[in-house]
Amino acid sequence: MPNRSSAYDFESWLHRRFSSANIGGEWFDPKGCGLKRAFGVWNKITKQQVDPEKVRKSSRQRQLEIENERLRVERNGLKKKIKKLEQDIEEYLDGRFS
Repeated sequence: MPNRSSAYDFESWLHRRFSSANIGGEWFDPKGCGLKRAFGVWNKITKQQVDPEKVRKSSRQRQLEIENERLRVERNGLKKKIKKLEQDIEEYLDGRFS
């Protein structure tokens, strides 16, 4: 997109156009939506060229970033649990052999 405003306008337009395919929040079921045709319509309306492949790649990249963040948070939570278990084991053994 040439600028942030154009990207926002395009996203808003897509949300309106595909509202019937919305499955919750920002998620849509792309089957049968005619997404490539929608890009063509948008390009004609705005005289801009939006490449569906670039949008698909950036969408996939964002999904991977979200999944990476989820895994990072999960890993940190597991590290805390392991540390707590190690402390509990030490306390147990110290009490047992004192």
